[in-house]
Amino acid sequence: MPSDAEIIEAFENTDYETVIPNEEPFITLYEHLDDTAKSYFLCEGDRYGIFYFDEEITIDILINEKTFLNVISEEERTIIHLLYRGENDSFDIYFPFLHKKEQQMSFLRSLKERKTFRIHYLMSLYGGIFKAATKEYTLSDTLAVMLP
Repeated sequence: MPSDAEIIEAFENTDYETVIPNEEPFITLYEHLDDTAKSYFLCEGDRYGIFYFDEEITIDILINEKTFLNVISEEERTIIHLLYRGENDSFDIYFPFLHKKEQQMSFLRSLKERKTFRIHYLMSLYGGIFKAATKEYTLSDTLAVMLP
Protein backbone atom coordinates (compact mmCIF):
# COMPACT_ATOMS: atom_id res chain seq x y z
CA MET A 1 0.00 0.00 0.00
CA PRO A 2 1.47 3.38 -0.97
CA SER A 3 2.19 6.01 1.67
CA ASP A 4 0.22 9.25 1.88
CA ALA A 5 3.24 11.12 0.48
CA GLU A 6 3.42 8.76 -2.53
CA ILE A 7 -0.28 9.27 -3.26
CA ILE A 8 0.02 13.06 -2.92
CA GLU A 9 3.09 13.17 -5.18
CA ALA A 10 1.46 11.00 -7.84
CA PHE A 11 -1.67 13.16 -7.66
CA GLU A 12 0.33 16.36 -8.05
CA ASN A 13 2.08 14.86 -11.09
CA THR A 14 -1.23 14.00 -12.74
CA ASP A 15 -2.56 16.52 -15.26
CA TYR A 16 -5.73 18.45 -14.53
CA GLU A 17 -8.85 17.58 -16.50
CA THR A 18 -7.93 13.91 -16.66
CA VAL A 19 -9.40 10.80 -15.08
CA ILE A 20 -7.15 9.43 -12.35
CA PRO A 21 -6.38 5.76 -13.02
CA ASN A 22 -8.13 3.26 -10.77
CA GLU A 23 -4.82 1.63 -9.87
CA GLU A 24 -1.92 2.12 -7.47
CA PRO A 25 -1.18 4.54 -5.98
CA PHE A 26 -4.71 5.93 -6.38
CA ILE A 27 -6.68 2.91 -5.12
CA THR A 28 -6.99 4.62 -1.72
CA LEU A 29 -8.76 7.61 -3.30
CA TYR A 30 -11.19 5.32 -5.10
CA GLU A 31 -11.90 3.42 -1.87
CA HIS A 32 -12.59 6.56 0.18
CA LEU A 33 -14.33 8.67 -2.45
CA ASP A 34 -16.97 6.12 -3.35
CA ASP A 35 -19.87 8.59 -3.26
CA THR A 36 -20.38 12.31 -3.87
CA ALA A 37 -20.11 15.03 -1.22
CA LYS A 38 -17.12 13.36 0.41
CA SER A 39 -13.82 14.72 1.62
CA TYR A 40 -10.59 12.88 2.28
CA PHE A 41 -7.41 14.02 4.02
CA LEU A 42 -3.90 12.67 3.48
CA CYS A 43 -0.83 13.87 5.33
CA GLU A 44 2.76 12.77 5.73
CA GLY A 45 5.44 15.05 7.10
CA ASP A 46 4.83 18.51 5.70
CA ARG A 47 2.93 17.21 2.66
CA TYR A 48 -0.83 17.14 2.75
CA GLY A 49 -3.77 16.67 0.45
CA ILE A 50 -7.35 17.73 1.12
CA PHE A 51 -9.60 16.19 -1.51
CA TYR A 52 -13.26 16.93 -2.12
CA PHE A 53 -15.35 14.76 -4.45
CA ASP A 54 -18.78 15.85 -5.68
CA GLU A 55 -21.04 16.35 -8.68
CA GLU A 56 -19.86 18.51 -11.57
CA ILE A 57 -22.28 21.37 -10.87
CA THR A 58 -21.13 21.66 -7.24
CA ILE A 59 -17.44 21.52 -8.18
CA ASP A 60 -17.97 24.19 -10.85
CA ILE A 61 -19.54 26.48 -8.25
CA LEU A 62 -16.74 25.85 -5.75
CA ILE A 63 -14.10 26.60 -8.35
CA ASN A 64 -15.72 29.67 -9.89
CA GLU A 65 -17.92 31.34 -7.27
CA LYS A 66 -17.20 33.17 -4.03
CA THR A 67 -17.20 30.93 -0.98
CA PHE A 68 -16.76 31.69 2.70
CA LEU A 69 -14.72 29.95 5.37
CA ASN A 70 -15.49 29.27 8.99
CA VAL A 71 -13.74 27.27 11.71
CA ILE A 72 -15.77 25.23 14.16
CA SER A 73 -13.87 24.25 17.30
CA GLU A 74 -15.17 21.30 19.27
CA GLU A 75 -13.68 19.28 22.11
CA GLU A 76 -12.54 16.32 19.99
CA ARG A 77 -12.28 17.86 16.53
CA THR A 78 -11.85 21.05 14.55
CA ILE A 79 -13.89 21.55 11.41
CA ILE A 80 -13.00 23.76 8.48
CA HIS A 81 -16.37 24.82 7.16
CA LEU A 82 -16.72 25.98 3.55
CA LEU A 83 -19.95 27.82 2.76
CA TYR A 84 -21.52 28.83 -0.51
CA ARG A 85 -24.56 31.09 -0.53
CA GLY A 86 -25.86 31.79 -4.02
CA GLU A 87 -29.04 33.30 -5.36
CA ASN A 88 -30.60 29.95 -6.24
CA ASP A 89 -28.36 27.51 -4.41
CA SER A 90 -26.49 27.15 -1.15
CA PHE A 91 -24.49 24.43 0.55
CA ASP A 92 -22.05 23.74 3.35
CA ILE A 93 -19.02 21.47 3.20
CA TYR A 94 -17.32 20.23 6.33
CA PHE A 95 -13.69 19.12 6.58
CA PRO A 96 -13.31 17.50 10.02
CA PHE A 97 -9.90 17.10 11.69
CA LEU A 98 -9.77 14.80 14.69
CA HIS A 99 -7.65 15.92 17.62
CA LYS A 100 -6.66 12.36 18.50
CA LYS A 101 -4.93 11.91 15.12
CA GLU A 102 -1.43 13.40 15.30
CA GLN A 103 -1.12 13.96 11.53
CA GLN A 104 -4.32 15.98 11.49
CA MET A 105 -3.26 18.01 14.53
CA SER A 106 0.12 18.67 12.93
CA PHE A 107 -1.65 19.97 9.83
CA LEU A 108 -3.87 22.27 11.93
CA ARG A 109 -0.90 23.66 13.91
CA SER A 110 0.91 24.36 10.65
CA LEU A 111 -2.21 25.92 9.14
CA LYS A 112 -2.54 28.21 12.16
CA GLU A 113 0.85 29.71 11.27
CA ARG A 114 0.69 29.83 7.48
CA LYS A 115 -3.10 30.48 7.17
CA THR A 116 -3.33 29.12 3.62
CA PHE A 117 -4.35 25.68 2.40
CA ARG A 118 -5.41 23.99 -0.83
CA ILE A 119 -8.39 21.82 -1.65
CA HIS A 120 -8.19 19.46 -4.61
CA TYR A 121 -11.56 19.23 -6.33
CA LEU A 122 -12.55 15.96 -7.95
CA MET A 123 -15.68 14.80 -9.75
CA SER A 124 -17.01 11.62 -11.25
CA LEU A 125 -16.50 11.17 -14.98
CA TYR A 126 -16.84 8.01 -17.05
CA GLY A 127 -16.96 5.95 -13.84
CA GLY A 128 -13.64 7.37 -12.66
CA ILE A 129 -12.37 10.20 -10.52
CA PHE A 130 -11.70 13.31 -12.60
CA LYS A 131 -9.06 15.80 -11.41
CA ALA A 132 -10.92 19.08 -11.87
CA ALA A 133 -8.97 21.82 -10.06
CA THR A 134 -7.06 22.89 -6.99
CA LYS A 135 -8.04 26.06 -5.19
CA GLU A 136 -6.12 27.88 -2.47
CA TYR A 137 -7.88 29.41 0.52
CA THR A 138 -6.67 31.85 3.15
CA LEU A 139 -7.92 31.94 6.72
CA SER A 140 -8.39 35.33 8.33
CA ASP A 141 -6.46 36.06 11.53
CA THR A 142 -9.75 35.71 13.43
CA LEU A 143 -10.30 32.19 12.08
CA ALA A 144 -6.65 31.12 12.43
CA VAL A 145 -6.65 31.79 16.18
CA MET A 146 -9.56 29.36 16.51
CA LEU A 147 -7.32 26.48 15.40
CA PRO A 148 -5.77 24.32 18.13
